[in-house]
Amino acid sequence: MLETVFGTVVNMSITASVAIVLVLAARLLLRRAAKLFSYLLWGLVLFRLLCPLSLPSPVSLWRLFRLRRSLRCALPLGERVYLADAMETPFVLGIVRPKIYLPSSLDETERAHILAHERQHIRRGDPLWKLLGAAALCLHWFNPLVWLSFGLACQDMERSCDEAVLRQSPSDIRAAYAETLLRGSSGA
Repeated sequence: MLETVFGTVVNMSITASVAIVLVLAARLLLRRAAKLFSYLLWGLVLFRLLCPLSLPSPVSLWRLFRLRRSLRCALPLGERVYLADAMETPFVLGIVRPKIYLPSSLDETERAHILAHERQHIRRGDPLWKLLGAAALCLHWFNPLVWLSFGLACQDMERSCDEAVLRQSPSDIRAAYAETLLRGSSGA
């Protein structure tokens, strides 16, 4: 029984590796195209990694429990938006009723940019995609191409969100948005 399950997982991982290599090549061809296309290609890899079998990870449930405990002191800012002193980076938590957590150190302009970005993640269902990607990573932990694809898919997810925010903005906010991203990545 265990050998059959392991054999199935290895087969899924091998075929997913082929899909990963194809997506890596497609990303090179699509590097000037909207990042949404690269991001969508990772869905094919994810499908191959998770079907027909996926296993939950109790470790991530423990990490989630600890995170929720640390967010008890977060202050409500708006509908499902919270300020958290303990957090250094913004994030979305939850699948069914996702909440946005922002560091309290953001100024109003940065907060508006970050909220637009995080709301874009929620509109597209990115928290679910990221959860499925993490499940695939847990299942195929031994495959370095899966680790690579997860990292690149997350990069494409973030970049395509940035593109959508800039495209949907009523004015040209590129410089201010870029500054917000830079400050967030440098921890300043």
